[in-house]
Amino acid sequence: MSENPAVSAVKEAYGKYTEGDSTVTYLLAIIVAAVFIFEVAFTAVRSLGSIQILATGIFGVHPAIAWPFSPVLHRGFLHFGANLVGLIVVGIPIEKHWTRKRYVLFLVPTGYLTIAAGTGFMLIFSNSPVAFYGTSGVVYALAGYSLIHLFRSHDKFSLTEKVAALIGFVALVSVILDPFTGPYFEPLWINVGHASGFFIGAVAGWFGWGGKCP
Repeated sequence: MSENPAVSAVKEAYGKYTEGDSTVTYLLAIIVAAVFIFEVAFTAVRSLGSIQILATGIFGVHPAIAWPFSPVLHRGFLHFGANLVGLIVVGIPIEKHWTRKRYVLFLVPTGYLTIAAGTGFMLIFSNSPVAFYGTSGVVYALAGYSLIHLFRSHDKFSLTEKVAALIGFVALVSVILDPFTGPYFEPLWINVGHASGFFIGAVAGWFGWGGKCP
């Protein structure tokens, strides 16, 4: 009995999607998920009311713990889900354009640089204690890299790589429009974490820092 054509097409697409070595992306996704599960469990055990109370409050109570974990902390299910999906959808097809060592050296500093950029911007407009966290800076960096690198390369790319480039374009539009949405000159005026991440990724894509092409 022959296999259903739709099933075959899905299997083929999945095979192409996962054909490269995506160990680093999977490992980062596992770390992000594990930290979020801990946030959910701790919030429930301590009856804090919401995950955001934990994620934000820990910066004031235990900053020595909060800041090192800031690139993988999330304030709620939507925040976590969007970043995890973005990381997987863009990270898996893009990782094969990097050597493993360079990919790690790209992701880790980018995570902390985007946190530092967002924190610094918020400090300019606010005297209150600052808490800045999330993986979205890394996701925007991957999106920026995918947009610039894939369009500058003359190679043929898979559908998933083209989807990653499309997400990169959407991220670019988001970064451009964000400063015009207001409220102006307020701590949350612009998400510099997103903008700085996209910029880092775009620069990496322009100069071909990945060091490997499929």
